[in-house]
Amino acid sequence: DATHGGDEYLCTAQAAKIAGVGAPAIRKWVRERKLPGHHAGRRLRIRRDELERFMRVGPEGDAPDPADVANRILSSGRNRGP
Repeated sequence: DATHGGDEYLCTAQAAKIAGVGAPAIRKWVRERKLPGHHAGRRLRIRRDELERFMRVGPEGDAPDPADVANRILSSGRNRGP
């Protein structure tokens, strides 16, 4: 995973998997400025912490069910072991 200064950057496919949506939805949210996006040349990257914050609030600003968010994060295969 790409990191810079302790921040983890995800490609759109990784962000989409975590959020439980397709990559086009991630790109749309970035284009609509609902989700912050970062470009490395032509490649779009999403910071994991910003995606997690966005998922807590939701694309329309309404908070999703916390259990649903937790399940999505856990099922993403996130493993930050020692």
